[in-house]
Amino acid sequence: MGGIFANRDNLVIPDSVFDEYNWGMDAFIDGPPGKTCLLVYPQKREPCINCISSSETGRSADLYNGTGPESFPDFTICPYCFGEGFKSVSPTESIRLRFYQDPKNWVNTGTSFQAVDGLAQIIGYMSDFSKVQRAVSIIINSDLQAIEKWEFRKYGAGISHGLNNRYFAQMIQRIS
Repeated sequence: MGGIFANRDNLVIPDSVFDEYNWGMDAFIDGPPGKTCLLVYPQKREPCINCISSSETGRSADLYNGTGPESFPDFTICPYCFGEGFKSVSPTESIRLRFYQDPKNWVNTGTSFQAVDGLAQIIGYMSDFSKVQRAVSIIINSDLQAIEKWEFRKYGAGISHGLNNRYFAQMIQRIS
């Protein structure tokens, strides 16, 4: 080792220290402090499940397919896709995250943030980081969205967090 401790041996940290740290961090995500959150991915077009599409136009042929959820008289507008022949859907996925609104509880990311209204921080598993990066929004505490929908978008870049890059931290800003 160099620097002011050149005369000392390398410090060896037992694996049990990392195990205890990860156990505690996991408990804050998977346990009661963690929140079930819904990742909302970019919309994609799916063929209408209610009507027959025209091969010429790609739109609805205004004919009920006989198996869809909303029957309708032939040659009227499909009530499911409104004659488009497709539905835009936003795929979603649930994950667990730590959520902090109070800046004094935020993990130091090395970047100073101005007091922006609705700014918060999430911490999660690095294995979920790419999912969060693909999401267009994140609904925090999605179990309660019938009462109030706390929808956020990413704010700035996420960073690895923790002793062994097992976790990430990401700033988010409320959009609803």
